[in-house]
Order: sequence, then C-alpha cells, then structure tokens
Amino acid sequence: MENPHLNEVTDENNAVHRLEHKIGVGGQGVVWLVKGGRRVVKLLRRGDPEALRRQFLFVRRLDLSGLHVARPLAVLKPPLVGYVAEFLGDMTPLGALLRPPATDLLRWHIETGGLRRRLRLLAHAGRAILGLHGRGVIYGDVSHHNVFVSEPVAAHEAWLIDLDNLSHESDPRRAIYTPGYGAPEVVAGTAGCTSLSDAWAFAVLAWQTLTLTHPFLGDLVHDGEPELEERAFAGKLPWVGHASDPRNACTRGLPRAGPGQPPGRPRCPHLRAGPRRPQAAPGCRRSGSNACTPRPT
Repeated sequence: MENPHLNEVTDENNAVHRLEHKIGVGGQGVVWLVKGGRRVVKLLRRGDPEALRRQFLFVRRLDLSGLHVARPLAVLKPPLVGYVAEFLGDMTPLGALLRPPATDLLRWHIETGGLRRRLRLLAHAGRAILGLHGRGVIYGDVSHHNVFVSEPVAAHEAWLIDLDNLSHESDPRRAIYTPGYGAPEVVAGTAGCTSLSDAWAFAVLAWQTLTLTHPFLGDLVHDGEPELEERAFAGKLPWVGHASDPRNACTRGLPRAGPGQPPGRPRCPHLRAGPRRPQAAPGCRRSGSNACTPRPT
C-alpha cells in the first residue's frame, strides 16, 4: 500500500511514527525513515496482515543479538500492512555506491572511499549474513536495496534491513529474490532460498560493488537482445570473467586486471583477484552456476 500523502503511521502499541523520507523502494514495498533517524517503517504493497504478524512473531523470537540487522519492533495497525524496525542514522543503501557519475569514474571511486572502504563494508555485511546462517536462518533477499551502509566516507558500518523474509525453511513457493540476484535454482523454481542462494546473491553484490558491473551482464548481453538478460540472470551464460569463454567479457565498469578483460583495455592491478583479494564472486560463477554446493559460504 502506497499513499503519497502519508506522513505518519501508528503501530500495534499505539506509538505514532512520523515519516521523514523514503530510503528504499522494492518489489514488496517502500521503506521510510522515521523522524529522528533511529527507526524505519516498511509499508508492504500487498500481503496478508495475519501472515505478516506470524512472521513478525517468528523473527522476534530469534536470537539476533550482536548482528547488524534491523530487528522488527512492532507491526502497524490496520489498514496498513507493514512494521517498524530499529535502525541507525546516517545510513544509505549500498546501491548508492553502484551509481557512478558519467565522467571521472576513478576520481569518484577514490573520493567515495576506494577499494578499502568497499571491502570493509562488504565484510560487515557478510558477517551479518553469516551470523544469520550460524543461527540456522536464511536471509532470502540479499541485494543492493537491502544492505544499508554508513553514509560518511570515514565510517564502515553495514546493516541488513527487510527481515520479514527470514526463514528456517527452504520452500520454492515462498522464494523471494531481487532480479539479478536470484540463484539459478531459485530463478528456475526448482529450489527455495537457502544459505547457498544467499551466498550467490552476496557474491553478485560483492562483484558489483567492486567492479560496477554485474557478473553476468557483459558486452554480449548489453549489446544483444533483451532475452539475453533473462538467460544471464538465470546463470545460462558465461560470467564476465570466465577464463576460457570470453564471449561475454565486459568493457564497462572499473578497469581491472584478470580474466575476461578485452586486450588493450586500461587495467587497474589493485582490482585483480588473488590469494588475498575477493574471490567469492568468481568462485560462484565458475562452478556455482550449475550446482549450488561448490559455492563459497
């Protein structure tokens, strides 16, 4: 449900929350920052209020202590469907780091914290996802919309929002994913969300954050028919860094060294994958497209 004139909501405890501005929009609904910056409200566009209440009670019973996750605090009063969750101030979606300017790309990259900051933000987000998995919980919808990071360049906090998708079970009928982040088996409808599909989505997010390209949207897809994007998101095309199949190599994003780079393109050696550099995304792409168990976790 979305109302452009909505400026406050009331939760089940009769607490009134004044909405300041939208900080996220997804397929399920809209996330608003509450005045004061310590709470967020998620308004669902559709859904069963009773099912949401059951999910809220399930999440509230989980031990989420010590994890950087926006824990739900209360559901909203009807007719609205949604909930209030805790939050930190000065946070922005990780997607803000995936929207570079049209010019001075490398300067923008450095001024927004460079490789060091991005690796730290991803490490914090990865710890939160790993912490959920360690408690036997699937996150389910890892994407640039649901990972929030510190807005100040000098800070490195990362938090997960949208905990209404948490689950102990893997059910294809309840699988939720953001287009471009769904693991092949989830996109195909042959499996539900698992810790391994979370690993796939996080690997996509890591690759995007570090290179400003999607690991399957190479030049073949960008310059081809729209149907190729569907095949790419389903993992049916070679990833952009494939060592032996360069037909989907990518000339966009940050210049980098390593497989999948066309000859003659300027390269940045600091973005080469190596023993101490990020390898999760390539590891997922080489073998994780066809089978989920080889994926790094």
